[in-house]
Parts: sequence; C-alpha cells; structure tokens
Amino acid sequence: MPKSDVTELAASLEEYLGDPHDADSRMPFAQILDHDVRGEYPYQFVALLRRWGLHLRCLPASDGGLAGNVETGMGLMRLVARRDPSTAVGLALNSLGFMPAWILGTPEQKGALIEDMKRGSSVSWGLSERVHGSDLVANEVLAERTEGGWLLTGEKWPIGNATVADKMVVFARTGKRPGPAAYSLFVLDKWRAEPGTVSDLPFEDLYGTRALDLSGVRLDGAFVPDSAMIGREGQGLEIALKTSQTARVVLMHLALSAVDTSLRLALDFAERRVLFGDRISDVPYTRRQLTEAFADLMIADAMVLGAARALQAAPEQISVWASVVKYQVPTLLQKTMSQLTVVLGARTFLRDHPHYGMHQKMVRDILITDIADGNTVVNLRNLGHQLAGLLDKAAEPGEGVREAAAERAAVLYGLDRELPVYEPVKQEL
Repeated sequence: MPKSDVTELAASLEEYLGDPHDADSRMPFAQILDHDVRGEYPYQFVALLRRWGLHLRCLPASDGGLAGNVETGMGLMRLVARRDPSTAVGLALNSLGFMPAWILGTPEQKGALIEDMKRGSSVSWGLSERVHGSDLVANEVLAERTEGGWLLTGEKWPIGNATVADKMVVFARTGKRPGPAAYSLFVLDKWRAEPGTVSDLPFEDLYGTRALDLSGVRLDGAFVPDSAMIGREGQGLEIALKTSQTARVVLMHLALSAVDTSLRLALDFAERRVLFGDRISDVPYTRRQLTEAFADLMIADAMVLGAARALQAAPEQISVWASVVKYQVPTLLQKTMSQLTVVLGARTFLRDHPHYGMHQKMVRDILITDIADGNTVVNLRNLGHQLAGLLDKAAEPGEGVREAAAERAAVLYGLDRELPVYEPVKQEL
C-alpha cells in the first residue's frame, strides 16, 4: 500500500475515534480511565473498532481480510494504543490467535476463521500454562486420540481474551515422548464443546492494562475434530515459536504508543505550567528531560520499524530482530517514562484527572510489553544462543554478504520500497 494511502487510512481512523480529550467522542480518555479503574473489559471500544474494520486490516487479503503489509495493521493498532493499550491488546490478541493458521493453516481453515471474525467472532491464543510459563516443552495440556478427532484435557492460564473469545488455538501435547515434536495445535470452538468440557477461569485483577481479559480455561475431554489441527501432528512448537516472533514485534508498537501519549501530556503540561514567573518548559532541566524522551522515542521507533518490515523483507532474520526489540525497547522506554514522571511531578498522582491520569495509566500499561511473550531474560537467552554464529558471520563475511546486507537495509528503512508478500511460514527460528 502506498504511503499516501496509509496516511489517509490513519487519518480516517483518527477522525472516526475523535478527540480523546472530548468526553463526547467515540473513545475519550475519561471513559478509558473509568474502564481502567473498574477493570472492565472495553466491549464497546472493541465493537466500534470492528465496525470501522480495524481487525480486517490485520488479516490476510488472500483469505478474506484486508492486510497487505503487516506494517499497516500494526501502525493502525498503534493509533488505538495511544488512547488505550488495553483495547489495542484485546484486538491484537485476536490477530495473534489467527497467526498459527496464517503460518501453516489450510486455505479452508484460514477462510473459515476470517469469515467467523467478520461476523463478530474472536480467537485467543492458548499457549501458556500456570506452572510452566515460557518452558513450552514442559506443557501438560494433553490431546488424546479418539474417533474422528482429539480430546483436550488440562488448563491454560494466563491467556489474553480466554473468556471473551469464542475460539481458542490450543497448544497441546500429542506425543507420548517429551520433546519438541511432541506438541500440536488445535482450534477449539468453545460454543460447540460438550457441556462441562470447557470452563472459563476468572478474570485476573491486573496492575496494568486493567481492562484486559486475562483469564484462562479448564478443559476436561473437550472434543476437537481432526480438521481442527493446524499443520501436521508434531509441528505445534515450530508454529508457536514463529507466532511469538510476530507477537513480540506487535507488542513493541504498544510501548511506543504509551510513551507517545505520555510525552504529549508532559509537553502540554510544561507549556502551560508557570512557576516563579516562567513556564517550566523554559527551565533547562525540564527541556533536557523532554528532549531526551523524544530522542528515546525516535530510537525505539526506528528499531521497531525495522523489525516490523523485517517480517516481510528478512523473515530469515526475524528471530534476532524480534528478540532485540523485545529486550531493548521496553528497557529503554520504561526509563523514558520515569523521566516524564519527573516532568509531570505531583500531577502524576491525580488518578481521576482525564489528562494527567492517562500518564499514570500508561506507566502501568507499558509493563506488559516487557513480560508478555517472553520477558527480557528469555529474549537475551535467545540472542545468546545465536551470538556465536552472528559474530562469525560478521568477522568473516562471505562473498556478497555485505552487499546483500546493504540492500536489505535499504528495503527495511526505505519507506518508498515495496515489501515482499508476508509469508510467516518463511520465518526462521
């Protein structure tokens, strides 16, 4: 999609949502803060964004969605997250729930899921388990063969959108021996499950992104047909890891959005606030804090832009890109948030104020970008495993390696350059 069209699309979404400082707009800060205080899922915000068609911008056009470049969908989600990361995460989780099918699903599976989403259905990504966390090859949810399909038994927790979603892509053990090839993926339709075989777990009371549905499911012999398996038996771990690569890049757009909003609020405050006869924006220390915050945001923005475009332009390198941004961006921008808190001072504590209360919310909400889909330690470990190979290639590049790298960089950061079609199956681990 040409950049002019993307800009026009973004402007259309902004106009549709209205001024967030206007209590009568479609998605105002005052109402967002009310949801946050009460920890109430933002059903009406999700619905109005679906009516605009945002969810379709994150689904492949070849199968009934409207996505061309994944960068476009992520950019639009970033505009939503500038207002409310909880709503943005709720919508993004639906796209991530579809990602395993995008990677290795059949055309029939992808088409059916997208048609369901057009009718208002949603999908969650059932990966984590209470005891095992990031240790995926220790997961215990079991899929046992039965006539015509499989029976799923065990518990998935904590899972985003686990309760509000109609379907869940479940990562379950199908192999008798432990190991990477012991896991497979299934699309579970909660509405078609036999009574008593699927139980929703309660919403968790969260510190940040408080309006998000973070809950889980308990499965007791829930039946899924053979046609519900995504990919082949034993491919579950490969698909899950590729899905996590994309998820990490998506999450970083939420980190950028949180700082974007807080920087705007802090700058507005600094321009209006007068102390001892001068605006505090004229105080050298304050000016430095704001300037450094803007510089940090631009650095992080450049990193995330490269990672987002690498999903299409350099899928063989996305394992490195995703882990680099997943470590560096939250680490950098949480420090930036602390600087902006210093600028706002006591105003940070005004929780109910629709202007300054948003900064406090963003400070809490940005934390999800650090811990979800692999925390900083997990991503450093992933980079550590690949470091020797990366250093060897850098020290003794083969013929044409430098030229290929220069051309790749030109595509990654040349916003007028066309990207290849997104094929997530090409992502390497």
